[in-house]
Amino acid sequence: MSTTTTKKLTKEMLSDYVDLTCEIDEVREKIARCEREIDKINELGTVVDSVSGGFGGKQHFKIEGLPLPELMALKKRLVKLKNRLSRKEYDLLDMTIEIEHRIMDIDDVKIRRVIELKYIKGKTWNEVAIALGQNVSEDSIRMAFNRFLMKEE
Repeated sequence: MSTTTTKKLTKEMLSDYVDLTCEIDEVREKIARCEREIDKINELGTVVDSVSGGFGGKQHFKIEGLPLPELMALKKRLVKLKNRLSRKEYDLLDMTIEIEHRIMDIDDVKIRRVIELKYIKGKTWNEVAIALGQNVSEDSIRMAFNRFLMKEE
């Protein structure tokens, strides 16, 4: 019979989680910016320009149309960004489930709350201390968390 050991929660894992959530936010902003650029091109509609040519440059021609190469490049970029976002969101879901399982294995309720507030909800150490109440300082909370991590390693 094989036994499975639960992996411990590490600061690196929590840091990776925070980095991935930030990366997802950045990709979402790139998507929004790309969509705004596409909307702007579509709102402007066709572009009109005139060029000279023929008979020694004496003839003038009116050219009208959408800037298709630019529009197509933006649409292609948008598709790639949306695919990237989907992959990152899937990775984040995987990571969230893994972290939540590891958090549930922690006996210390205060440490579980610290991890939830600091890393999952993205609060500052000061905000964590305020949320915990009980007249604790942000330094004491941070030190307790660091002691927990050292004990886990």
